[in-house]
Amino acid sequence: MARRTSRSVRSLSAWGAAVLGLVLALTTWAPTGAAQTLVDRVVARVGGVPVTLSDVRGGVALGLIPAREDDLPLATELWIQRLLLLSEVERFPPPEPAANALDQEVARLRQLPSVTAALRAGGVDERQLRAAARETLRIRGYLDQRFGSARTPEAVETWMTDLRQRADVVLEIGRAHV
Repeated sequence: MARRTSRSVRSLSAWGAAVLGLVLALTTWAPTGAAQTLVDRVVARVGGVPVTLSDVRGGVALGLIPAREDDLPLATELWIQRLLLLSEVERFPPPEPAANALDQEVARLRQLPSVTAALRAGGVDERQLRAAARETLRIRGYLDQRFGSARTPEAVETWMTDLRQRADVVLEIGRAHV
């Protein structure tokens, strides 16, 4: 009986080794391009929320941040600042922007060639464009409410530096994520 058990264990081991070998051969045989597909890159985390490369590129394309797409560090920093400002806007909301101001901001954004292309390609719809314009106007309203007539570029920069230091911001530029 002991011989039968040992023979069946050996045959199961041989069978398992054959199956394992087949699985390894099939998985290593696949072309390397098919093994992984980069969907997007996480370039930062703000409060634990990932900020992707496509978020930053979208912000540049929609004219929401004044940076070029090829300057990833600057564009990422400006997008992080926008996200931090929006979190402050949610905490201390300014009055809603007037309808005519919103229409003017949408019209300004529509004049950007990248926005026109995004609308034409279907990457952005009218609702998303209006929401982005509303966010921009709410940020402006918040900054006016916070600083009033004492609003200077230096004062805003100092405050933003303090806000960023208090926030949980982790830059991950250069680390690819699938």
